[in-house]
Amino acid sequence: MNKLQEIREALAGATPGPWEYEIYDDMADIYPVKGPHNPICQTWTKTEEPMQNSENNARLIAHTPEYLSYLLQLVETQWEALEEMREQIPIIQDNLESPNVRHNAANMIEYKIQQALGTL
Repeated sequence: MNKLQEIREALAGATPGPWEYEIYDDMADIYPVKGPHNPICQTWTKTEEPMQNSENNARLIAHTPEYLSYLLQLVETQWEALEEMREQIPIIQDNLESPNVRHNAANMIEYKIQQALGTL
């Protein structure tokens, strides 16, 4: 199994998001927005390291489903753009002598790179 599939399966198997967090005196609860208000995770707060960063940890954990979904979509979009560029390589190679083909190929590659980087 590749790592992306492993991440998809882990995300699909987790408690559905979105998640929220609440900070208390000595801990933070992370729980689903919808459904029972039962914590799915807790972080503990103390004045000494490493637990003094509990609120930041809780915020990161609570946003994990959203972040992972976004990153998976970004990777898939970039992968698709790269595959489309790869399919153009034989056409470009067969027609390198044509200035029009070189120009169109360069424009297509630039477009696909911008698309993959999310700059369009």
